[in-house]
Amino acid sequence: MLSIKIAGTVFAATLLLSIGATPAFALTHLRTIQVGSAYKADGSTSPDAYSMVGIITADNRYIITQGPNPNHSVSNNIIYKVDLQTGQVVETAVPFGSQMYDMQLSADGRKIVFGNSMDGYDVFLVNVDPLSLDRRLSRHDQRVVGVNFLPDNKGVLSTSPMVSQIFRWDIATSSRLWQIDQQQSYPVPSPDGQIFATSYVTDIQLRRVSDGSLIRNLNHQGFDSSWGAIAHHDFSADGQRMVTVGTLGDIKLWNVNTGTLLGTWHVGGKLQKVTLLGNGTHAVVTNREGNSLIFNLETGQIEATFVASWGHYVSQDEQYLATFQPSGGTINVYRIFDTRYDATPPSSPQSINYSTQGSDVLISWQPASDSQSGVKFYRIYRGSPGTETYYTQVGAITSWVDVGAAGNGYSYKVTAVNGNGLESPLASQDPMPSLTPTQSEPTSTPTPSPACRADVNGNGTVEIGDISGILFYWGQSCAANMSACQADVNGNATVEVGDIAGTLFYWGQVCLPASGG
Repeated sequence: MLSIKIAGTVFAATLLLSIGATPAFALTHLRTIQVGSAYKADGSTSPDAYSMVGIITADNRYIITQGPNPNHSVSNNIIYKVDLQTGQVVETAVPFGSQMYDMQLSADGRKIVFGNSMDGYDVFLVNVDPLSLDRRLSRHDQRVVGVNFLPDNKGVLSTSPMVSQIFRWDIATSSRLWQIDQQQSYPVPSPDGQIFATSYVTDIQLRRVSDGSLIRNLNHQGFDSSWGAIAHHDFSADGQRMVTVGTLGDIKLWNVNTGTLLGTWHVGGKLQKVTLLGNGTHAVVTNREGNSLIFNLETGQIEATFVASWGHYVSQDEQYLATFQPSGGTINVYRIFDTRYDATPPSSPQSINYSTQGSDVLISWQPASDSQSGVKFYRIYRGSPGTETYYTQVGAITSWVDVGAAGNGYSYKVTAVNGNGLESPLASQDPMPSLTPTQSEPTSTPTPSPACRADVNGNGTVEIGDISGILFYWGQSCAANMSACQADVNGNATVEVGDIAGTLFYWGQVCLPASGG
């Protein structure tokens, strides 16, 4: 039975469930892929030789995973690249280490990172095309359980909870920038790369990427012994919310800025991993018992189920889902369908500026926006003026350093990519060697129509989704949580019944700029 509590308000959750909205996401199973043969060194089969982590490449052509090596022990796995459409192995790489607990893809899609869990305890960076070792970051003092790239593709976070180690690495120099002695795992950076989250047992920590300093510990903000061990966590696309899942079957939603617990859903089972979709409205959750799901955080409903008993990976454009089974190297591939389908590209980044820092060029921009599926990446184009071509892709950050590019006269253009993979128009800046960032002329902001105050979810029309938004922030005040202000329709600084009345007053109206704006 599904039991739900949202910010302590049971009736609000009941109303959300009674709406009966059409599911936003659906899954179609494409194929089952068997990778390698599970053999021990003596030739006998081994249930311990498995594929439990992997990634989908940025172009959605391949899955990269670990698998058993028929000619060696289970501690000496092979890296496999598998064609996603045919299920055929197209490339293998000799073992770089032993069994992996985590594998991640860089924002530009060019490298994967994973850790060694049995011998050496190093962190490996491997090129995607072709599969080849890029570098080896040495080392932790025990098995590496969690790894992740920073959104700028220039840094890596890694954890070894057995010996209480969290490291930040600089990729270019293969050096360790700092070390924190904390028993934490699975580092997940925020989309802007400013903070990261880790978890272990009942403890979630939010820390600064710059120096590893602690921002807050969510264990002190509503957890109790009934939660059980926290298994995984993920940020929403805007970085304002975070979801955690635990082995007692709970999904919890948090406000990152305040540490406030926004909602709790009990779905049962030993939940293993979570990935947020779109603008953070839905969560892909893996259950060790195999009955995994896509969960709607706005309505509290399960919208789709799939078979997975360990890990999963959602492609960067959220079109594909791969699941990994801890027996015999089994991978299931699904196509994700967003029934709401965000057909509108995001806005273009604004105020593209740059400055030199020695021999480097710092490019910065104002963030783009996308009210439906969120901004997931930025693409940077570089070249001679008028001939700029794609150069790299970064996460949802707003600045990036082009190392060694000063004095080359490059022109830069930047685009935004939303959660549905749609790209914005190019936004550009004058070419080098101008050293002073050009300032955009101020523009007047059109005055919105009165109905816009009731457009809580920002989709341009006052409808049932705005009621859902109000119930989500029910009882909160703008003073305590700035995010709640978007649901404060009547402007009294608290989200309550008056805001629903205001929404009903503008029901069905369209939010448009005032005439002539």
